[in-house]
Amino acid sequence: AVEIGLFEVLGQEPRAADEIADHLHLHVGALERLLRLTACLGLIELKGDRWSLTSTGRLLVGESFGSGLRAW
Repeated sequence: AVEIGLFEVLGQEPRAADEIADHLHLHVGALERLLRLTACLGLIELKGDRWSLTSTGRLLVGESFGSGLRAW
């Protein structure tokens, strides 16, 4: 999720799975499985048909933390 930029995309605004898939150039079915897994970890949540970051997930977005996490 970190490597593909999921948290950065959701940090901009809540989005539907197909919007995220288009933005990240991913297969929507595979992305939906990743979204559900990431939600189980408490990092994102589904409200209606839109996925958004939780308060914990927002901790993973940002210039200093994001770039360091990607390198890790």
